[in-house]
Amino acid sequence: MYEQVVPYDSDVISYPTEVTWKRTGNDIEVRWAPPAEAATGMHYKAIIWQVDDTPVLFLSEVFDWTPTRRSCTMCR
Repeated sequence: MYEQVVPYDSDVISYPTEVTWKRTGNDIEVRWAPPAEAATGMHYKAIIWQVDDTPVLFLSEVFDWTPTRRSCTMCR
């Protein structure tokens, strides 16, 4: 079982929009338009898994939020 502890303060915030991804080799690049409510001190948590059947592999990474961050690269 995979477990990750992430600090969390409950607040209402919209989801990112215009989410897309592209795989190049073993890297997966994820792009998005951040929600208007995003602020300093927040972070993104990207989780990727297969759609069909029981997922065999989960990719999960946390990225700090910055006003200019609109993408991340997850390496496998």
